[in-house]
Amino acid sequence: MLQSKTVAFAGGRVRRDIEATAMANEQQRAVLFADISGSTRLYEAVGDLRAREIVANCIGLMISACEGQGGTLIKTIGDEVMVSFEEARAAARSAIRMQEGISGALVVEGRPIQIRVGFHQGSVLLDAGDIFGDTVNLAARIAAQAKAGQVLTTGATFRILGPEWAGMVRRIDCAPVKGKREEVEIFELLWQRDDLTRMAGCEPGPRLTRPGARLRLEYRGLSIEICAQRPSLTIGRSEQNDLVVIQSWRPASMPASITTRVTSC
Repeated sequence: MLQSKTVAFAGGRVRRDIEATAMANEQQRAVLFADISGSTRLYEAVGDLRAREIVANCIGLMISACEGQGGTLIKTIGDEVMVSFEEARAAARSAIRMQEGISGALVVEGRPIQIRVGFHQGSVLLDAGDIFGDTVNLAARIAAQAKAGQVLTTGATFRILGPEWAGMVRRIDCAPVKGKREEVEIFELLWQRDDLTRMAGCEPGPRLTRPGARLRLEYRGLSIEICAQRPSLTIGRSEQNDLVVIQSWRPASMPASITTRVTSC
């Protein structure tokens, strides 16, 4: 729909048309972003030509994983893909296929290649093969929160996935996201078999709401503090966790332990 606007210029009046309302179709879609973690370092490590070949191969694997679940490639941006799906479960399945095919299997010249994925379902505007709107922005921001080898989604999308996915998803944070007035629940989709030993219980424990409350975790000389500025952390054997538990043999009488201390100021 076009709307006329009159603009004064050089003593005369020039009339021109500007597009006021895009001829777009509003629909529900799950939007997924995925990119290669540390691709800049990859170029430095193996050289431009080899790195470009590796990135192109990864992009091909990501696109194939999405198309296998009915996804529509919207665009590629450097080492990143943007894909839309008719529903969140297809996006979740695609994310798992991507991670299994790349982060779980691809090693180039002794260097593991990992990707990070984020997706969100909501209302989007479809126009000329592209998609726009708050859902797209939120999906991109969630993907940016992911670490190497992670798949993240929102609380709203987790609830759309349904109960059959509950055993593969854990809530890891409720955090402010740029462009959103309210904090956004962030959930991780667990795709590695070892990670399916989920945190006890489906819901997280209470947040630190008392002013000045802090929780300090100490493990093998590393100390991490949870407070209002850092309300959560992940613990596990995978390198993408905030606190990586080193798996090594020791007598049963000498278990490795994580020391916790709660303080108040």
